[in-house]
Amino acid sequence: MESFTIILIKPSHYDDDGYVIQWVRSSMPSNTLAVLNGLAMDCAERKILRDTVDIQIHTLDETNTRIRPDQLARLIRRNGGRGLVGLVGVQTNQWPRAMDLARRFRRHDIPVIIGGFHISSSNVSEISPHSQGNRGRP
Repeated sequence: MESFTIILIKPSHYDDDGYVIQWVRSSMPSNTLAVLNGLAMDCAERKILRDTVDIQIHTLDETNTRIRPDQLARLIRRNGGRGLVGLVGVQTNQWPRAMDLARRFRRHDIPVIIGGFHISSSNVSEISPHSQGNRGRP
């Protein structure tokens, strides 16, 4: 059976010194992450990609989980490279972090989608594998 890996990540944001803000526990769960996980689970159960494709779903909230793009890219490559990363629920203050994560996945040729109502008019051409991030600094 073939596999398709979906990795959904709710990115955090940078503090004033450029460090990713993380907590032992998040103050509030991400509704967007929960909803998209539910939609992906429904697609997996209904075999929307074909009866022979197993959809594997991984959800991560960066506010309480360390994101390791190299390890996550290996997870997708183990499945023959079939998969994608979704950066979900991105708000304006999370855009620089989301772009930095997207660039790291794109360096591994992993498809990346970014969504969130605050970024709907942003220029996503900035995520080419060779562009440089600003690490949240002006």
